[in-house]
Amino acid sequence: MAKQIIHDIDSDDDVVLQKLRETGTPLNLKNYIAFAFLGDPPEGIEEDGEFLASVPDVILKSPRRRVGR
Repeated sequence: MAKQIIHDIDSDDDVVLQKLRETGTPLNLKNYIAFAFLGDPPEGIEEDGEFLASVPDVILKSPRRRVGR
């Protein structure tokens, strides 16, 4: 059976995540930060709790997969 990627519903409105998907860019924190800050992120942003709380789980935990339809 084919594997299906399950994305969090709350991430559907995230513009950065949409752009990553549209361009086929791997969904990871490094790429998310690069897109979010147009290649010029502030120093230490990857450790900022407030910023990380706004990042979709699919980026922080990688896509979850399940076997099924």
